[in-house]
Amino acid sequence: MKTTNDVETCGSSSGLCKGGRGSLRKRWADKVRFTNDPHSCWEWTGAKQKKGYGQIGEDGKTLNAHRTAWGIAFGPVPAGMQVLHKCDNPSCVRWSHLFLGTPMDNMIDKIEKGRQLRGQQMAQSKLTEADVRQIRQRAAGGEFHGSIAADMNVCRQNVDKIVRRKSWAHVS
Repeated sequence: MKTTNDVETCGSSSGLCKGGRGSLRKRWADKVRFTNDPHSCWEWTGAKQKKGYGQIGEDGKTLNAHRTAWGIAFGPVPAGMQVLHKCDNPSCVRWSHLFLGTPMDNMIDKIEKGRQLRGQQMAQSKLTEADVRQIRQRAAGGEFHGSIAADMNVCRQNVDKIVRRKSWAHVS
């Protein structure tokens, strides 16, 4: 495995990003805006997905630039693993800003960093936070969940989950 010093000197005497003229490493390096500041991202300047993740072509396939970065620095991404960003910048390909994780690690990271949509932020949501507070208040007053559900145009199970804080737990 390469050391952090080797990784962070891409393009210098380490040779990590050198290769034949058309090599994946060389084409990848040609699309990166490098910086010497260890806290700054290496920005992908090539093609990007709608969500900002860099893309690079190889053998008729489209690869994610950050996964390619990991492969250049550390070798293949193990099966079932994802390459996650410490910096939360999808177009960052700096190796020290990347780490491996499972899909569950990715979900936890997203929630901890506040990037997971919840409640009324979700397009399919029928309720607002004010509705949720009203549901809990009505249920605390003894009103039947079925009656509340009918008024709010949701199913009784949704009201049950809201009252037990199994859904909309972020609403106080």
